Amino acid sequence: MTDYTDDMLVYVDPNARSVVGVVEWLPTGKPKRLAMALPSPDAPEQKDRRGRPRRVLKERFYPWCSYRTAKRVYRVAGKEREPENAQAFDEALQKALQEPYWD
Repeated sequence: MTDYTDDMLVYVDPNARSVVGVVEWLPTGKPKRLAMALPSPDAPEQKDRRGRPRRVLKERFYPWCSYRTAKRVYRVAGKEREPENAQAFDEALQKALQEPYWD
């Protein structure tokens, strides 16, 4: 399925939710910056809330992280976010009134 292990550092495409590749390093010990493709000049101009044209970014770079983080944060490989342990408000309020220090 994938050739990545959880401790590998990878570039991630957040829009496509996919891994672009393994992080490459410069001789100085810093990671190389991998540039994203710019939107085509033929694309329609986008406007902000006031109707003014949006600022065009000159260059964007792919974020990099460990593959484990990419699965959790960017939902790469179809992994869902961790479920939150939430209680109903009424239940939490009753428990707080009974016990001032509870988990």
